[in-house]
Amino acid sequence: FGGQASQDGSDGCSSRQQSGSDGTKLDGLKLTAVQTEEEFQREIAREREQEFLALNQNVRMVNEIYRDLGAIVDEQQGQVDDIESMINSTTSKTKDGIAQLDKAKKHQKGVNKGCAWVLCFLVLVLLGVGGFVFWDEIVGKSDDDDDA
Repeated sequence: FGGQASQDGSDGCSSRQQSGSDGTKLDGLKLTAVQTEEEFQREIAREREQEFLALNQNVRMVNEIYRDLGAIVDEQQGQVDDIESMINSTTSKTKDGIAQLDKAKKHQKGVNKGCAWVLCFLVLVLLGVGGFVFWDEIVGKSDDDDDA
């Protein structure tokens, strides 16, 4: 009872140590698994944080794009208003020009009619003068023939 050795030559105490070392290994594996799980969770949290920061940056970029577009629209609104004003002015001036062309057309028709009447009158006067001169020559020759 007092110092018997086991068959492998070791005493019972060493087998207990061996079984204690197996427990330590098991505890170590559990500890490693817990540490690995914690590291995994930290890595997931880090990735989520990076994704959140990237998403936040993207939202800021979209917000900046909208502000830039708003500024461009505001800047160009004055130009659009100027174009609209010019279109309205051009429309009004075009209508005035059409009215003036209609008036000029009517005036030109009146002038053409007046010129036609004057031309007819001049033709009649020339015919009358020509007829008178021709008549005078015919009548004058016959009076001269009668005198001879």
